[in-house]
Amino acid sequence: MAPIRTTANDEDVEVAIYRLSEEWTTLWNSGQLDKVVDLYTNDALYLPAHASPIHGRKNIREYLREPMRQGATDFTLRIDFIQRAGNLAYDVGHYSIQLPQEDGSKKLDQGRYLVVWQRQEAGEWRMAVFAAQSSEEPWQQKPASR
Repeated sequence: MAPIRTTANDEDVEVAIYRLSEEWTTLWNSGQLDKVVDLYTNDALYLPAHASPIHGRKNIREYLREPMRQGATDFTLRIDFIQRAGNLAYDVGHYSIQLPQEDGSKKLDQGRYLVVWQRQEAGEWRMAVFAAQSSEEPWQQKPASR
């Protein structure tokens, strides 16, 4: 797919982000790791749940290689809203993915995510930050010890 370029129009940005998010999931689900990673900026930051931050395309590629190799499939993104500020935009939504288990079964993982997009000099949008939270379980405060 050719890079998606936009004008300054916010509606164009929303369309581009929806299309790029769909492209990301299509590429992931078809096992095209290099093309997935091409959707990130060169200095992107990937913030996976329960792991240290990953900096840069090369490191993101290495981090994502294993779940793709193991068969993490059926990745979906559902965008809840998109906001834009100049050459940055962000979308917030929900994700789901089927994760392989040791017994050969799959387990549904779902949660919320945040993507910060950055408009590049040529006008196309790339992921600058991807952050995922893998639990939708509510936080419950433990009672204080007395």
